[in-house]
Amino acid sequence: LGMYVVASTYANAQFITVNSVSSALSSDGITWTKGTNWGNKDWYGIAYGDNVYVAVGELYTGAYVSTDGLTWTPHAVAGMTYADSVVYGSANNRFVMVAHNTNNSAAYSDDAGATWTTFTMPGSSCIRLAYGGGTYVAITYAGTAAAYSLDGITWTATTMPSNSAWSQVAYGNGMFVAVAGGNAAYSSD
Repeated sequence: LGMYVVASTYANAQFITVNSVSSALSSDGITWTKGTNWGNKDWYGIAYGDNVYVAVGELYTGAYVSTDGLTWTPHAVAGMTYADSVVYGSANNRFVMVAHNTNNSAAYSDDAGATWTTFTMPGSSCIRLAYGGGTYVAITYAGTAAAYSLDGITWTATTMPSNSAWSQVAYGNGMFVAVAGGNAAYSSD
């Protein structure tokens, strides 16, 4: 395909990747089908839920939504510049996205990404999200700020164990794990 991968996920029995100009889809990880070119959008996050894929990125103020992972429809979200991450919460069928802008912006969608409601995250702007065990977790890139939520709308500020350049957070085996260059942290509550 000749494309670099910025974000990827496995959902609906398919691998899907996104980069700055398109998506690619594969059922086996070997043979790939390239999606529609959507221009230079710098996508950083993708999630699947409620029978749709949702992609977010820095150069589009909103989200792109797809039912097949190849053809995408834009959905603008006012104030959502520099979106970095999106997750789907299965307990409440809700997509949540965060952006690393000066407004600490975030947004949620309860209708498969068609419409979004914006809100402000507590503390610093967040760059990464994870969902698992009925809880959403958000981390910031630099510093100790983090937040968690049971519904994706009402968030409680918390702190990371050290001031590091946190780059990812994920959920698995009953715990959240965050990583930074040379550091890692976990929480099971």
